[in-house]
Amino acid sequence: MADISNKHIAGLLNQMRFATESQKSKQLDAAEGLLKLLDEDREYPLEFVCYHITGFRPKGEWAQDTIHGNDLINDLREFVTRLSELVCRDVSEVDGKVYSINELAEKLGVATKTINRWRKRGLMSRKYLFADGKKRLGFSQASWAEFENGNRDTVDRAKGFSQLNEQQRGEIISAARAIAAKGEMRRRTAIDDIAKRTGRARETVRYTLINYEDQSGRKIFQNVRTRLGAKDCVLLYKSYASGASATDLMKKFGKSKSAIYRIINQKRLRDLLSGKIEFIPSDEFKALAENSETAKIQEFDNYLGGLSITTGLTRAQEMELFRRYNFLKYCASTALDKMREVKSRSSVIKEIERWLEQAGRIQKFIIEANQGLVVSIASKHSPAGASVADLVSEGNLSLMRAMEKFDYGRGYRFSTYATWAIAKDFARKAGAEAKIEKAVSDDMENVQKNLRISDASGAAVLEKAKRSLEQVIRENLDEREQYIIRQHFALSDSVIRKKGASLKHIGEQLNLSKERVRQIELEALAKLRHCLSEEEFGMLTA
Repeated sequence: MADISNKHIAGLLNQMRFATESQKSKQLDAAEGLLKLLDEDREYPLEFVCYHITGFRPKGEWAQDTIHGNDLINDLREFVTRLSELVCRDVSEVDGKVYSINELAEKLGVATKTINRWRKRGLMSRKYLFADGKKRLGFSQASWAEFENGNRDTVDRAKGFSQLNEQQRGEIISAARAIAAKGEMRRRTAIDDIAKRTGRARETVRYTLINYEDQSGRKIFQNVRTRLGAKDCVLLYKSYASGASATDLMKKFGKSKSAIYRIINQKRLRDLLSGKIEFIPSDEFKALAENSETAKIQEFDNYLGGLSITTGLTRAQEMELFRRYNFLKYCASTALDKMREVKSRSSVIKEIERWLEQAGRIQKFIIEANQGLVVSIASKHSPAGASVADLVSEGNLSLMRAMEKFDYGRGYRFSTYATWAIAKDFARKAGAEAKIEKAVSDDMENVQKNLRISDASGAAVLEKAKRSLEQVIRENLDEREQYIIRQHFALSDSVIRKKGASLKHIGEQLNLSKERVRQIELEALAKLRHCLSEEEFGMLTA
């Protein structure tokens, strides 16, 4: 299943999980209606999107942000699919026939790939519960009829495929020559482009060009290889990270798909080697890695698919999820250390990425499973006139930080630990640190009980949390000082911790000299030294 690239649209979907069935159905219809109105070449404010789906205008600076029409269409299509899975109507409740993708392809005599191409062109689909009890992507009779009426030529061409005549072959060859003369695309990309413009199957275009070249003895596209410079490689990766597709990058840089991904993977490799994968260690990880690592990874999808977000997680399920989460990062960290020693980079990079991707999926699952907890705490700590949605966003950040510090081996509930951590952050954010004892006194007692530690060690844990490095930095440094400290000492909550930036690089970012940055850093460190213990200050400057 594809991801929703825009975080605000993804957040809107998360909020839908707590809506009533009637609200979900109403907003599902609204999202589908909005899809029909969009132009892929326009820009749309996020406020416009939210209002058309929910009927409410969001507050906050992000509401004025815009999203490109093509990106919005892709995100909304995935939004509709996921929201329809939450509603998941039985096909027997729908007026008219509901076709699965295979049934519709068989009915029309086309390939399933053709159906998927039509989905991108506006054929509406939802997740339905079919007669065999399984959820599948389906197409209602009404949605198919609407698409067919609006795309009659496309449907007829696919249903009644015929051999090309001489004029049609000539048009394809002329288009290929024109593209080759410009030198902007490689052969593979050009074939895709011609197929899209002519409405012909890709294989039809490819075989037409092959037959022409065989008969004429002349190559339309020459195999010219050029090496991208360092700046182009950086630009390519930034474009990819911003959401550009491989096809777009192939057109822009004139490289094959394999070359595009090779450049991307080289950048990923450098990022991995320059970072540190952090996890909560456990004595059992070494034995697991030696005896059953492969089996554990292979069972991952089946295990995660068997859990339910809506019913909540048991203590045992929480422990197993955190066990797998930290074990996957342990595997990735161990492999990364070996890569630094033996330089066997290409053979291990995909495994490390896969482990980190799976760890990220577990992290996402745990966050979604605890959304109700975050909303509940946000509601209780919301002052008059404050936005609960903003507090929920802050609570999610606290939840992610709590995940990275949670030690499953102690046997206590993550929900208990997270409740205290989120409430504490809310109180600190509101400038009411003194109120935390009263606001979460009951939670503190539960933490003491469930952590199974002595009063002395429990007090030490809580004191350490109160005096966390992150808190001290936020409360005692201005924004510029915070930026310099964070960048130079690589303070990050991410899975991979990057190396610190040089003072020269930071100065370039802030338009300051290297010496001025050094002076500001020394002033900031002097402030922190008065607020941190020797151990904490040593951890920062180590």
